[in-house]
Amino acid sequence: AWYNTEHRHSAIRFVTPDQRHRGEDVQMLAARRHVYQAAKERHPERWSRGTRNWQPVGSVWLNPERPEVERKAHGAGDALSHKAGGAGPMEQNEKRAA
Repeated sequence: AWYNTEHRHSAIRFVTPDQRHRGEDVQMLAARRHVYQAAKERHPERWSRGTRNWQPVGSVWLNPERPEVERKAHGAGDALSHKAGGAGPMEQNEKRAA
């Protein structure tokens, strides 16, 4: 219950999912936008940039569909930079030590 009724999510502009579901976010975000703009007008020296984006977010998807990506198959041979059993770095060191 806490997650939906008390936790303010940054992805949905710091409103709870419950507030967003009931449509209360539109009025809340408009009030926040007004407060921020008024604060910026009173003390512009505190603001080096614009205020937060308090526009309501559009549709939010839990598991959005992703575009198809062409995947190229690869085998174990693609992962090796040299042939198995060849003179790898360790074999070269052993030959010098002998």
